[in-house]
Amino acid sequence: MSTTTPNPVAVSHVVHRFVADHFPTPWDMHCWCTQLTNKQDIPFKVLRNGKVLGLVCPDGAVAPHSITQASGTFTYLRTEPAPAFEGTEGDIASISLRLSYAISRRNASGKKYTQSPWDTYGRLKKDMAAHFLAYLEQQTGLTGLVQEHVKVGLQAVALVGPQDRQRKVWLTSVADLGIRARIADAAKFRALAYRAIGNHRSYGLGSVSCDALEAAPPSVADIASLELDCV
Repeated sequence: MSTTTPNPVAVSHVVHRFVADHFPTPWDMHCWCTQLTNKQDIPFKVLRNGKVLGLVCPDGAVAPHSITQASGTFTYLRTEPAPAFEGTEGDIASISLRLSYAISRRNASGKKYTQSPWDTYGRLKKDMAAHFLAYLEQQTGLTGLVQEHVKVGLQAVALVGPQDRQRKVWLTSVADLGIRARIADAAKFRALAYRAIGNHRSYGLGSVSCDALEAAPPSVADIASLELDCV
């Protein structure tokens, strides 16, 4: 079954395509994204395939144009309808993403700090697992994560090298996720086609890919109805 289709009739969201003259770092992508959006508070997601980038956003929210920055040039190619996510309640979706996420806490003196809910081996920390999995369910519309009916594939990713420690923003709590779970809220799931989740979204993180979609099996009521029709 196809997992994405072009938006029918009215185009509510578009993807602006660009090609860079270099392999952009997450920090390069952040500068490109913030220049394009002018830091507007709009839903968006960043797509990447090598040097080719895409900014998914509401139609008319951004005036696309080529951008030159210290790291190189991002040349505007075209604008096209953004592909939509299909899926209804009960369908089983397989998704993947590179997520930046940390949980805010306070120490004994009341000072705020953040912690990653997973360790360097990609194992969820016991005291943070339920919080993190509930966040994933709330953001994706999938179910069964908190109850551990489905397994979340997680691999911690190190994006901060020695040269990056001089930057103001560190990407320290990042992981590649793979999830296969049932859709409980179709509206939330479909919205993932047009918005990223987690932190550091303008750095190209949190953009969900729908890799496969399995139709929900017929319910007992549906089967009974079919049997009556055949009588």
